[in-house]
Amino acid sequence: MSAAVRTPPRDGDVLCDAVVMDSDGEFATLSSHAQGGMLLVFVYRGSRCAFCLRRLADYRDRIQAFEKIGVKIVALSVDTPEVSTRMKELVKLPFTLLCDPERTLISAWQLLNVREPRTASPATLLLDAALRVRFATLDDGYAAATVDDVLVHCKALMRGQKPRAQPRRVFRIPGLMWWIRGARDEWRLRTRSSRG
Repeated sequence: MSAAVRTPPRDGDVLCDAVVMDSDGEFATLSSHAQGGMLLVFVYRGSRCAFCLRRLADYRDRIQAFEKIGVKIVALSVDTPEVSTRMKELVKLPFTLLCDPERTLISAWQLLNVREPRTASPATLLLDAALRVRFATLDDGYAAATVDDVLVHCKALMRGQKPRAQPRRVFRIPGLMWWIRGARDEWRLRTRSSRG
């Protein structure tokens, strides 16, 4: 009998609870982050990705709209707490950054980037308190669901309505500032690993 093919989380899947570390080095369960409403998990490649930095800033700019409808935002990457803390301060992110430098949770969710195994494949997951996936959108290369479309999708689900369609994916090139920030983090990472 062949083993079942594992796929990234899909609508209706119930995820296993897991202990995750945040950028402060504190540990908590995924379910504790999801208490009291819905949890939006934005999985991103890491601080070296200009596209991801731009999306994180978009979530930062729309956080009040998400909170108003009862959706808490967290972001998950393979970055270490040190790297995540630096990026959180630089981009002024008001939400929790979860760190999976061992790639345990990201691998379990089948979101490890096969072309760049040291990064995650970007995805957006909306989880309820029972860790059931209410919707999942996986980015296609560098085309990603817009934050405004994700917000519209969340609003429909929070009203008990079935969204009309998956959020559309848009290819949006980040400005020069995001490329410089990503390149600087890549250089720091390479310098640190060559010394160690």
